[in-house]
Amino acid sequence: MNIIEYITQQNTKMQEQHQRISQMQSTCDIINNLGGIKQYNIQSDKLGYDWFCTEINSTVVKKEYIAQENPTGTSTNPIQWTETTPCITNAYYIYNNVYKVWTGGPKDSASWDDPDFVEMEL
Repeated sequence: MNIIEYITQQNTKMQEQHQRISQMQSTCDIINNLGGIKQYNIQSDKLGYDWFCTEINSTVVKKEYIAQENPTGTSTNPIQWTETTPCITNAYYIYNNVYKVWTGGPKDSASWDDPDFVEMEL
């Protein structure tokens, strides 16, 4: 290979790299225009696990289960109940120092006086 061929080959490689970088930049611009990428953990529908969520423009595009170091929803670490707290079967909840277990199926939320919340003495 002579010097002209070598330079031509290197120039072609650089043009291909530049094209890939431009495509990646375009992808990044699109994602940023959609609101960017956010990643966070939230309580999952399984005791002892969180969801590691990835979202683009406030839409979750991926959820993965990850084990909690200190599992929530147990008798020693109950979930603080609010009006929007998801209900997990057999999970312990606390509200105003009252402990209850959710005995119903998975549910987006329930009132504290829902019959599927059973009060527990701890």
